Order: sequence, then C-alpha cells, then structure tokens
Amino acid sequence: LEGNVEKGIIAIIEDVTDRVKREENYKKQIRSLKVLNDIQKSIFTLDREELFDKLFEGAIKISNAPFVYLFLIKDGNFLLKRSTKSVLDYSKDLESPSCILKKVLSERRTIYIPYTGETDIKCVNPVSNSVLAVPILGKEKVLGILVLESLERNSFKQDDILNLETLTMQAAIIFENIELLEALRESEARYRVLAEQSLTGVSLLQDN
Repeated sequence: LEGNVEKGIIAIIEDVTDRVKREENYKKQIRSLKVLNDIQKSIFTLDREELFDKLFEGAIKISNAPFVYLFLIKDGNFLLKRSTKSVLDYSKDLESPSCILKKVLSERRTIYIPYTGETDIKCVNPVSNSVLAVPILGKEKVLGILVLESLERNSFKQDDILNLETLTMQAAIIFENIELLEALRESEARYRVLAEQSLTGVSLLQDN
C-alpha cells in the first residue's frame, strides 16, 4: 500500500512539473510573438537607435539570456551597439580568427554551440558555456550580428533560434529601409544645393 501511495505522489509531482513547464513554454511563446508583432508594426517608423533598442530588448525577452550583445558591422569591423555586459576586458578575443563573430560573418548563417567546451570557437564572453549567434542579413551583406550567451549548457531551444532569426530578419528590412531613406535625404539635399547654385549663376548672368 505504501509503495502505491509513493508512486501516486511521484506521478502527481511529475504531472505538476510537466504542467508548469508547458505553461512556462506557452508564456514564453506569447512573449516572443508580442516582440515580433511589435517590431513588425514599427517597420516604417523606427530610426536607427530605436531599432537597436527594439532588437536588443526583443532578444532578451525571447531568450532570457544573461549575456546579449548586438554588433553592427562596418568596413569589416565589429561595432558593439548594445550589451548586457561590457566586453572591454576581453575585446582582444574579438580579433581572434576563431571568434564566433568572424565565423558567422564568413558563413552568413546562424551558429549555435550547445557546449563551448567541445569546440575551439571563442565566445564574446570567455566564461560562457553555450552561445547562439544570429546574423542580421541584408540583401548583399551581413549588417550585424546578435550574440546570446549563457553560463548553462544547452541553453537555447529550437523555438528560441527560430524566433530570433525572425526578429533579425525583420530588423534587416527596417535597417535597409533606414539606410535607403537616409540616402534619399542626402541626395535631395545635394540636388537642392546644386539647384540653388544654378539659380544663383543664372541670376548673376542676367544682372551682367
């Protein structure tokens, strides 16, 4: 009888634990969908800094990762735009050929390492045990890289990866829209200057 009671208690505990896990996963998915919907609605209204904020904050909400880094890539250099932890103490590792940033940049794909102890790839934070790096892919180049790291092994799930890839895909569209608008504004400004100079020249000729 005591054995049956014990088994019954274990079954109840396992059932409750399973329900809690399902509820946590459900809440996480809802949170992820809200993040993706929010950035989608902002596709034509964000400026560059607001985009960085949305992308960075969204990555934290989706993954719950303790270490999150957002790098912009310009002229082959990695420019840190947002982070949960300073990288000044180990910035030399970013220049290493085995740095995960350089691997993502060269392969133009998401890289997930469940346990960094089984690879020679260097993380942004050297104490991390798992790392997920997601490129922000433009039409012709890698615009940036979102890096998420954890002290725990196997920290990121397939849903996390898919949601973060969707997030960076949306961010890439917004980023290129911003660059296009900025280029148009610069072109309009140059045209306006040329037009004013031409009118000034015509006026001087008429006066003479």
